[in-house]
Amino acid sequence: MKVEGYSLSLHEYPGVTRSLHPHQVAMLDEWERHDALQLVTKTGSGKTAAAALPVLLRAKTCRDRPEGAVFVYPTNALMEDQERSIRRLSEAEGINPYLLTPGNARGKYGCEDIVLVQVDAKRSEDFARAYGFRKREGLPDKGRALAEILRLDRPKIVLVNPDILYLIYTLRYASSPEHVALLQAYRTIVFDEFHLYDGIELAHALFLVQIARALGSFKRVVLLSATPDRQTQLWIDLLLNPHVLDSATSTTRPRVGERLVAHDVNLEPLHRGREVVKAAHAKILELRDVLRCKRKENTDDEYIPGVVILNSVVQAIELEDLLVESGFSRDEIAPIRGLSSRSARDIRNKTLVIGTSAIEVGIDFKCDYLVF
Repeated sequence: MKVEGYSLSLHEYPGVTRSLHPHQVAMLDEWERHDALQLVTKTGSGKTAAAALPVLLRAKTCRDRPEGAVFVYPTNALMEDQERSIRRLSEAEGINPYLLTPGNARGKYGCEDIVLVQVDAKRSEDFARAYGFRKREGLPDKGRALAEILRLDRPKIVLVNPDILYLIYTLRYASSPEHVALLQAYRTIVFDEFHLYDGIELAHALFLVQIARALGSFKRVVLLSATPDRQTQLWIDLLLNPHVLDSATSTTRPRVGERLVAHDVNLEPLHRGREVVKAAHAKILELRDVLRCKRKENTDDEYIPGVVILNSVVQAIELEDLLVESGFSRDEIAPIRGLSSRSARDIRNKTLVIGTSAIEVGIDFKCDYLVF
């Protein structure tokens, strides 16, 4: 079965180097006109770029008035992926980013235009160790480190998961009052992949928006979503009444061409039987020579010939072991799952990614074959 791809038109925009899709143009045009925006377009259409560009451009033109933005991601894997995307977008527009990490936490800024920093539980602890912040009992003081990270001394984009914000606004850190005060300098909050929020996670997200705005933060709320649930949309409309942009949004900016957003896909249903791992194993062995050939032909660091997504870490490990027994080298395989190290997730020169649902959530791969 063939699933048809699609293209979107490209347009010029004053002060922007790259050509933009209509919804990206509209986001720039509408940015200052609304306190809540919702972008609903398909995967791969550049939603993150649409939300990041207005922040990046203001960092370049308003250096005397640093502006902060918080980008919220449902998984840490997606946060890492999108940090790379925002960094590349920044560099393409001639905006010099500074990637703040525990390794350079004590360094001094140079001529950078904007600071990018990822924050999760592990990084908070690493930052605390880097800054030398400790509690009385000797444990790393993650709350104090977070306060240092949030200080808006330069235009800054802070990438977090919802848990960090929830801990702040439910006053779980001793430093939470200081965090709340610092976040008052952040004008924008962006929730990526908002359609994934459901049940208690959705309640937490909407609570965070309401209490943060009541406390003087985030005058602008941006929701990015591919397929919003109808009931969720009703709550969004009731609480935020956002200005909605979608793939039907048009623009009068000069058209300069079009870009293929999604390729045609040949969808082949396979009988999984009782053994999902064995079915995936058989298919990968069938494709082994093709995958290795494509790996030799394409040296792009972001390219991977094949991706396999299974339902659990146990299944992913089982498949990896089976493939090694069948002649694959472990060096050919990039495991991307909860128990794998970040170094193991490097896809450069790999033949195959084996992962779990963690990589379904908005992580982009340039690949030819997907087994899921």
